[in-house]
Amino acid sequence: SDHRFFRFPLSDRDRCRRWVQSVCTHREAGWKPSYHHRVCGAHFLSRQPSSVPENIDFVPTIVDHRRDSSRRARLNQQRSARLAKRKLVAAEDIDVDEAPAAPINEHDAAEGCLTTSSKVDDRAPERLDPASPSCETCEELRKQLEAFTLKQSSFLEKIRGDDQKTAFYTGLPTWDVFLALFSYLEGKSERMHFWRGQKEEQRRSVQHKEGRGVGGKKPSKLSLMEQFLAVLIRLRLGLVVDDVCDRFGISRSYYSKIFSTWIILLFKELPLLFPWPSKNKVKKFTPLQFAVYPNTRVILDCTEIFIERPSLLKTNCQAYSNYKSHSTFKALVGISPAGVFTFVSTLWSGRASDKLLVRASGILDLLEPGDNVMADKGFDIEELLAERKATLNIPPFLGKGRTQFSVGEVERTRRIASLRIHVERAIGRMKNFRLLDGTLPITLAPLATHIFRVCAYLTNFATPVVPSY
Repeated sequence: SDHRFFRFPLSDRDRCRRWVQSVCTHREAGWKPSYHHRVCGAHFLSRQPSSVPENIDFVPTIVDHRRDSSRRARLNQQRSARLAKRKLVAAEDIDVDEAPAAPINEHDAAEGCLTTSSKVDDRAPERLDPASPSCETCEELRKQLEAFTLKQSSFLEKIRGDDQKTAFYTGLPTWDVFLALFSYLEGKSERMHFWRGQKEEQRRSVQHKEGRGVGGKKPSKLSLMEQFLAVLIRLRLGLVVDDVCDRFGISRSYYSKIFSTWIILLFKELPLLFPWPSKNKVKKFTPLQFAVYPNTRVILDCTEIFIERPSLLKTNCQAYSNYKSHSTFKALVGISPAGVFTFVSTLWSGRASDKLLVRASGILDLLEPGDNVMADKGFDIEELLAERKATLNIPPFLGKGRTQFSVGEVERTRRIASLRIHVERAIGRMKNFRLLDGTLPITLAPLATHIFRVCAYLTNFATPVVPSY
């Protein structure tokens, strides 16, 4: 026969349900297909299903529910006879010849319907002596196959206990750090509701205010640890969604729910692990190389990430950065003298100035009288800091009418540059998460601030960029 058989679309629940309703009316209520069930190509006009929803072959349409009762009774009788014969042979422990099978022709396949991927062998299996070498060999091979299947069943097993692979795939320095962070998040992740779109979230919000249950069963195809790993892999390697889905054997829609939900959870939880440090704590961990500037509370700098060009002209004008000659998002970041991120602002359009970000980001509200802020020349914020009784430490300007710096100014510029470079090194480490290093898809714009802040705080788990000596 030239008929082909196709698996049920198990990854698409709605489509799979329509397939079952179309070709499985003879099945009992509540029946669900498995990975091994097939649908004959004769149920489709083009002899095969289409992945395009608008195509008529997106769902089987050629269905003949009329059955030849006499022929079906004959087939059932033949099957019952073969089954009885196999049971008799197994009881007597003897070999028998192959029982005659009912022929299956093209008409059977067209009316046919469902089949499984494996063919039934009508011969009774030959019994092996448990003490024989052949039986022992089979048992050993079976154990090896089970061990291999378990090892390959999860991408998580590929990095388990391997610090080098953990750092490559997740950005976290060791496997123990990965486990420690997951242990902290596990209790919270068990109670979280997975993102299912803006309309669904609005409905949940209304139900919550009215005191009704929000429902929303969370996805369970992957364990919580596998979900966490799938999110970190995309952040670290900058993979497209299809690549991640292939690695974990899941659908795009399922992964989108996982990614959005875990990013929001990390966005809320990681800042709690790295709060704005007190002045005493900053001084306690300030390296010796900052001895010349002992009151330094934070080192500020701005950074930009590329984004896809917005389609709206006004939005594109606001996002275009003259400095980068590209559409960008811009953020203000700050590190402590010890080299860890202590402040990460929300993302702004690429046209925003450094001074605007300092004024609007909220960093000024965190400063205390006597604090010293180190920054680059472009940060003209001395007046803003003076209102908080804080001071600014930037390289000197040459000024009008001067052709060169004095010896003292050159030395001051060198000292500040040697310390301020640490914030640029921290930003470079953050952009080792390659989702930020390339061009961010415009579809991720609603989560851009979340992603940026999560990547920044994840770098704090690594060794600080500033040596303690």
